[in-house]
Amino acid sequence: MENDKIDRRYGANQTSMLLMFQNEGLDMAHYYDGDDDGQLWAGLFVHGRQPSSAYYGFWAFGQLYQLGSQAEIKNMRLADDLYAVAATGADGQALLIANVSEKRDRPLKIDAGDYKVDKCMTVNEACEWVEIPLPDQIESGSMLYVTFRK
Repeated sequence: MENDKIDRRYGANQTSMLLMFQNEGLDMAHYYDGDDDGQLWAGLFVHGRQPSSAYYGFWAFGQLYQLGSQAEIKNMRLADDLYAVAATGADGQALLIANVSEKRDRPLKIDAGDYKVDKCMTVNEACEWVEIPLPDQIESGSMLYVTFRK
């Protein structure tokens, strides 16, 4: 994708690949190339080192990794265009979910048991990482990173 055409869908698509790789047990993957460096094609940074929408997906996936253990996602039916990974650890729980549908918002119902939503982050239309209230649906071409605390 050309740098001047990066949108939040780009981030959702890149994030969905990380989530799919995790759930399929892939041992290793390489992302080429993370640097903008004036190149025409998108990476993790665009327009003079500004984070692209994909950067935030990589960041959120790193947060899941730091929690320590992948958590099972129960009672959440994922459509073919939804990808999700949950993690748990001493610092809490988190969920990263991406909707790569071209046109369909998807209902979102989260039951975290004894845990409460701490934060919900997403990439907005301006490709900024922002905190929002937990929505009742995940918009097409978007991702959500949700953290939970007891």
